[in-house]
Amino acid sequence: MKITLITCNRLKNGPEAALVETYIKRLPYSVEIIEIESKKKDEVEQYHDENTQILSALSNISGYIIAMDERGKDLSSRAFAKHIQQKILPQHSHLIFLIGGSSGLKDDVKSKASLQLCMGKMTWPHKLARVMLFEQIYRAHTIMTNHPYHKD
Repeated sequence: MKITLITCNRLKNGPEAALVETYIKRLPYSVEIIEIESKKKDEVEQYHDENTQILSALSNISGYIIAMDERGKDLSSRAFAKHIQQKILPQHSHLIFLIGGSSGLKDDVKSKASLQLCMGKMTWPHKLARVMLFEQIYRAHTIMTNHPYHKD
């Protein structure tokens, strides 16, 4: 399986970057991170530019797209693992995750996704969202392989 994360903003060195790297190293999958960065100063222009760049990046790859969105489906770790194992992997070997900028993803970007997923009702900073996503991908892997990492 291959995992691609298309995300806005760069993750500079620091504890969040170290945690992301830790989870990526634990995964037996090929992982690619495409960081989108807008040079626009105006928030509205930046929002449009980021989403245009995401659509451009998506035009070069294919796979099962999951958009991270605060109004998306709220799945438990087990349900997320089950969804990957039963609904995605039988048809796709490439999972593509999208994390928008501070204003989120435009509807035309979200419409490309087969699943919109949230990380709960709380708001999280982008740096932590990336860590939490990779932790949940790793957790899903351990659930699917019956590894004792996940505890109910």
